[in-house]
Amino acid sequence: MNVLRYGNAREQVLGLQAVLPDGQIWSDLNELRKNNTGYDIRNLLVGSEGTLGVITAAVLKLYPQPRQVETAFVALRDLESSLKLLTTARMDSGGTLSSFELIPKLGIELAEKHVPGCRNPLSTSSDWHIIMVYSSTANGTDLRLALENTLENALDNGIISDAVISASETQTAQIWKIREGLVEAQQMAGERYTYDVSVKISQVPEFIERAGMLAQSKMTGIRPYAFGHVGDGNIHLSLFQPDDVDGTVFRSRLPEFDELIFDLVHEYGGSFSAEHGIGLLKLEEMSSYKDPAGLSVMRTIKQAVDPSNIMNPGKVLP
Repeated sequence: MNVLRYGNAREQVLGLQAVLPDGQIWSDLNELRKNNTGYDIRNLLVGSEGTLGVITAAVLKLYPQPRQVETAFVALRDLESSLKLLTTARMDSGGTLSSFELIPKLGIELAEKHVPGCRNPLSTSSDWHIIMVYSSTANGTDLRLALENTLENALDNGIISDAVISASETQTAQIWKIREGLVEAQQMAGERYTYDVSVKISQVPEFIERAGMLAQSKMTGIRPYAFGHVGDGNIHLSLFQPDDVDGTVFRSRLPEFDELIFDLVHEYGGSFSAEHGIGLLKLEEMSSYKDPAGLSVMRTIKQAVDPSNIMNPGKVLP
């Protein structure tokens, strides 16, 4: 949720220790921010899913707890306006923008229906919403005023149609309950195809709209459900089973929808696995969409480090 401010998990790792396939213990548990002494073994191990060694210790970055946090729930004019609001917030926030989460109208409806305690804090209706957070460790910074100014400017410029800034910790928790309820709600709302993908931030609205239109042209009545981290280009996309389509038929068509969505992601130069890794389930996509030269280098590294293939065999590399 806070990648915008702090970066992803890989960027928090300063040092690692790992047991290698031949039994050697490789240790680089330092706190260096700069270390240009050859190949970066640390980053090679991060995200390798245990295929190159077993990580036994890590040194991670820590950050001060924010002293000020201001949270807003915003109704957008349209999906494209999410980028305009993001740009405005980045310019106005002085580096304090820490979260920027896209919420679809369908997500709010399902959360209100299936997750106790979820409710839309706005009385107005919109197809798309944003949860945005300004946070700072500094004293004397009026983040609430900064957030109010951002939203006022966005309203004046036709970017948003309505907004509310949390007035208490309870209200903040209620706002985040909607975001947290999106996954639970979709699990209770019926069968679906799910995707964890990423594209360039500037492509997010167009990708979501095209993915929905392509899916609906392939199966009448299918319901697109996209939410996620607009600020870093990561989209969680689900396609819900139409009411008049049999479950067995719906499940049988998963491969063609996988191809549809992953082909579109590839067209945009995006990633078919933004957060959740490869494992066994995405080996076919690795073969189809990963750069052949990149795969060749990965296989060479795997063979050199683990020639007997004892480390999590059958995962990551097709």
